Amino acid sequence: MNKFARLKRQKIIFEKLFNKYSDRKQFNKKINFNQVTKTVKLTFQSYPIKITILLSVMLLGFAIGTTTHIFDLMNHGWILNPEVPKWKNIFWVSLTFFDFLIVVLLLTKLKLGLLFANIIIIADVLVNTNFFKFDRLGYDDDYKIYLQVIFLIYVLISSLIVLKLKPWNTV
Repeated sequence: MNKFARLKRQKIIFEKLFNKYSDRKQFNKKINFNQVTKTVKLTFQSYPIKITILLSVMLLGFAIGTTTHIFDLMNHGWILNPEVPKWKNIFWVSLTFFDFLIVVLLLTKLKLGLLFANIIIIADVLVNTNFFKFDRLGYDDDYKIYLQVIFLIYVLISSLIVLKLKPWNTV
C-alpha cells in the first residue's frame, strides 16, 4: 500500500469515527476552540512586553522539550535507555505529556503554569545530572545537559520576575 492510499484510508477511518461518536454542532458546543484561542490571545497580549518576552522564551523551551520527547518516543519506543533504571525511563516518557501540559497552563492559567514549569524543570535537571553528580559527562550529547541547566536557571529567574510583576492584575 503506497503512502497516498494509506493516508486516504486513515482519513476515511477518522471521518467514520468522528461522525459516529460526535455530532459536529455538539462538538463545537462542548469546546468552542475559537473562543479558547481568542481568550488566550487576548490574555497573552494584555501582558506587559517584558512578561510577554519572558513567557515566550519559556513557552518555546517547553515546546521544544515536548517535540524532543515525541521524537525520542518515535525513535526508541517506551524504553528510551535500557541501561538506566526503569523509573528514569518512565519519567522521561512522562515528560512528553508534562511539557505539553506546561505550555497549555502557561497560556491559560499562568500561576499554575509557572509552578509546574519550575517543578518539572528542576526534576528533569536532577534526573539528567544524577542529582548534580554530573557523572554522565564525556558523551557527545553533553551540551543537552548544559542547555537544560541554563534553561532551569532561566525558568527560575523569569518566574520570579513574572510573579513580582503580577500580570494577572493587568488582565
